[in-house]
Amino acid sequence: MKGVRNTVFLKDWSKTQARRDPSYPQKPILNIDYDFGPVFRSDVAADMMADLSYKIQEILQYKDALEEEIPVCTPDQRWERDECWAVMKTGRKSAVKRHLRKFDAEQHLASLGANHFIEHRPGVPVKCIDYCACAEKCSFYKNYMASLEARSEETINEQ
Repeated sequence: MKGVRNTVFLKDWSKTQARRDPSYPQKPILNIDYDFGPVFRSDVAADMMADLSYKIQEILQYKDALEEEIPVCTPDQRWERDECWAVMKTGRKSAVKRHLRKFDAEQHLASLGANHFIEHRPGVPVKCIDYCACAEKCSFYKNYMASLEARSEETINEQ
C-alpha cells in the first residue's frame, strides 16, 4: 500500500458558491489522495510496525488462554485518566483547581473561603468503558465496575 483515497461527500455544498468562488469545490463529491510512500519508509513506520508485530505476537500467545492467565492492560493501554482531587466552589460545576495529590488539594482548600470543598475524582479507564470490545469478559473491567457500584451505594447511604 502506497496511499489512500478518501471520497468525500459535501452535504452542505452550494452550486451558487461554486460558480462565484473558483477556490470553492466545484463538485459535491471530492476525491482526496494521500501518498504514504515516504511515511512507510521512515523510522516512525518501522517503530509502528514493531509495535504492531509485538501486539500481534501477544494476541497469538494468549488466544487460547483462560481469562485469568491473560495479563491486565496497562494504564496507558486503557487510556486511563489520572485520579485527582478537585477543589470545588459551592454552586460551580467546574473545579477551581485539580490536584494529583490529596495533600495538595487540602493545602489549597485551607487557603480558600468556607464555601469550598474537595471532590475526589478516581482514575477512569476511558478505553475500557467506551471502546473495548472485550470489556464484558475482562476481570479488570468487572472489578472496576463493581467498585463504581460500591462507591455509588456508599454515596446513597451517606445521604
